[in-house]
Formats: sequence, structure tokens, C-alpha cells
Amino acid sequence: INTCKNQVNQYIKIMKGYLVSGKSLQDACKLTKDTLSMSGTIILLETDQSAKDSKTYSFFLLCCYCFLGMSISGIGLILIIIRKKDVQKRIQCSSYKFYQSNKEIFLGVLTAGCIFSIFFIVLAIILCGKELFTMKGGLFIINMLIIMIVSLTLTFLISKLTNNSKSLEMVSQIVSLGSCFLTGIFVPLEYLGKDVLKIARFLPTYWYCLGCEKIENYGSSANLSQILSCYGMELLFAVAFLAVSMAVARVQYQKNIG
Repeated sequence: INTCKNQVNQYIKIMKGYLVSGKSLQDACKLTKDTLSMSGTIILLETDQSAKDSKTYSFFLLCCYCFLGMSISGIGLILIIIRKKDVQKRIQCSSYKFYQSNKEIFLGVLTAGCIFSIFFIVLAIILCGKELFTMKGGLFIINMLIIMIVSLTLTFLISKLTNNSKSLEMVSQIVSLGSCFLTGIFVPLEYLGKDVLKIARFLPTYWYCLGCEKIENYGSSANLSQILSCYGMELLFAVAFLAVSMAVARVQYQKNIG
């Protein structure tokens, strides 16, 4: 009974649409009959790209989000504390020069990043096993180390532009989640629109994701030069973040002593 009611309601609804659009009753009946007689074929794709991806690829792909979140939320908070006026005044009163103090702070940040990297490499060995001791495994590790450097330089820059832990946490969520959703970390690149991909090219996480895909397909549809170009783009972002960070730090230093 419910099925018949639904069919009648659907017939009346479609006919009303044609009548409202200006069709005559006879034409509306004919068009409604033609509309209801239409049918389509649904084809389900049997291939699942996620099933083809190796465990190593999935692990290192998600490492990007972990590095961004841990670096900005964890290390960034320490850098904000160092930027407090009292701490800065003590540093400025010492014999430390501007570049020397910032160099040592950044080396400390790199040390923390190395500890993070060692932790994730050990975790990768446990989860991925022998796959890590191959050419692809080595390329994945290099890609991870590069994105670690990018994350640290970005954290260094963000710490110069934020003043408190609340704003840092907000920026951390926007940068880590936003960049990962837009650049293929959470959503595969083939599902993203052309306009989104144009924007994604201006983010380092896009080149990291692309590098992971090239490494996964290394030897079949990708070669070493394509992987190295992704490495190079990521390093360019790291250099740019570091340069802007030093420029901002210099302006803030002159403002404090002025």
C-alpha cells in the first residue's frame, strides 16, 4: 500500500511541476509518463584505491599532520614563553647577539624535531617492518625529515606572530587541519577539485603528499627526479619560512630596544 501511495504522490508531484511550468494537461500527462519511464544504470567501482596503498604510505602520509600539530602546539608554546618581555630583556642585557640567540633557539627547535623524528621512525619500524628497509622506505623517511624541517620553520614563524597560548592553539588547528584537508593528506588528491588543487600548490603539505604518492609509485609510473622535485619544493618553503621568521624577529628586536 505504501509503495502505491508513493508512486501516486510522485506522479502527482511531477505532473504539478509540468502544469506550473505552463504545459497543458494533455502534454503534462504525456511528459509525466515519459519521466517515470526513465531508468538509469548504476555501476559500482570495484577497485578501492585505499586498499592498494601500502601500510608504509598510509603511515608516512599521516605523519605530516602529526608533525604540524605537535610542532605548533608543543614547541610553539615554548617559543612564546621565550618571547615574553622579561625573558627578552634578560637576553638583551647579556652578551648574546641577536643572530646568536635566535640561532641557538632554532637549533633547540631542530633538536626537538629530531627527537620527534626518531620516535616516528621507530614506530614505523614496528608497524611497517621490512618495508621500511627498502628504497621506498628510505625515500619515505627522507620525505618525513624534510616535512619535519618545514613544520619547525613554520612553527618558528608562527611563534613570532602570536602572543599567547590561546591564539597559538587556534592557529595550530587552522594550519594543521586546514592544510591537511586541502592538500590530500586526509582527502585523496584525485577527489579534490581543480580550484582547490590550484590553492594547494601554495602549501608545503601538498608537495609532501605528492612526494608520498610518487614514492609509492616509484619504479612504475614515477621516477627519482619527480620525487626530488617534491623534496626541493618542500625545502623552498622551509627556507622561506625561516627567512620571514628572522626578518620578523629582527623587527621585534629593534622595537624592543627602541
